[in-house]
Amino acid sequence: MHEKIPFDGLWLDMNEASNFCNGVCYSNQKVAKPVKNMLPYIPTGRDLEEKSISLDAYHKGNNATELDMHSLFGTWEVATTAEWFTKAGKRPMIIERSGFAGIGKYGSRWMGDNWSDEKYMGYSLVGV
Repeated sequence: MHEKIPFDGLWLDMNEASNFCNGVCYSNQKVAKPVKNMLPYIPTGRDLEEKSISLDAYHKGNNATELDMHSLFGTWEVATTAEWFTKAGKRPMIIERSGFAGIGKYGSRWMGDNWSDEKYMGYSLVGV
């Protein structure tokens, strides 16, 4: 794509693993004891599988579940993109929204849509 449209940076918005099936897509993918039913705490109180991959899904190659890997997806995407820029002899300029600790080595954090009021200023502090 860079050969057709030269670019110097990327904005990786919405770069978290997603799924329009809300967890599993097929009944044969369901597990007997879903991990989401055993969590002692659920951030925001919403269904963590809504528009996302099943928390019980395994990632090929590392035998880890989506519960363990979800936050790393965005970080790996940014790291891979930064590697492309570096190999192309460019200085990476990547803005992302979904990442994990250490993301700053590869890209910058964008906190998502917000408005100019006190509530969103508070959200930005927590997000940083």
